[in-house]
Amino acid sequence: MTTRAEERTTLNLSYSKGPIVAQFLQTNGGPGNTVALASAGDVKAQGTSIGASYNFGVARLSVVNAKTENAAGTVTADTTGLGLTVPMGATTLLAGYAKNKKAAATADTKLTVGANYALSKRTTVGADVFKQDAVGGGTGFGIRARHTF
Repeated sequence: MTTRAEERTTLNLSYSKGPIVAQFLQTNGGPGNTVALASAGDVKAQGTSIGASYNFGVARLSVVNAKTENAAGTVTADTTGLGLTVPMGATTLLAGYAKNKKAAATADTKLTVGANYALSKRTTVGADVFKQDAVGGGTGFGIRARHTF
């Protein structure tokens, strides 16, 4: 059963013209919220992100900043990220870097590199490796298959 405390609101503004894409996203709400909440009862939490990308033709560079606030209005996460995609025929190379400035005790940074391979117009497979410097961080990998309908 849902209660009114579980409601959320989302505002998404996007702009796209030529090589430029920009986006503003704000989410407020309860336990079903997509932002990281301190607890299930933290119904006034809010997440805000702003990002932009520019397509240089040979590569797309993107930057984003995302902040999360708890019900008391305290910023619990403030993450800035940079991304790079380089299409090369059926293969697209990927790189990303993110740093959370509000991480406790140690820096929370993550570096990711990967590649996607287009099997067809709508199907891709890919893999990433990453290294995360944080409490409990480490290295790892991910594999994926994606099909769009």
